[in-house]
Amino acid sequence: TWLDGPEGLLAFTRDPGFVCTVNVSSEPVTLTAPGTLLISSATLTVDPDATVTLPADSAAWWRV
Repeated sequence: TWLDGPEGLLAFTRDPGFVCTVNVSSEPVTLTAPGTLLISSATLTVDPDATVTLPADSAAWWRV
């Protein structure tokens, strides 16, 4: 299922309990962490309020 997100971000869910976020832009994208990070293609910046900065041209998989 496709999810809403900021411009430049593709996000979808997949059963059982996964979310994938992909930054297809050339700039970092900020989002709220959708769950527990499983793996990412780049180093993510995570703020104490669960805000995540996903670098340009990178992806992350989350457990929800």
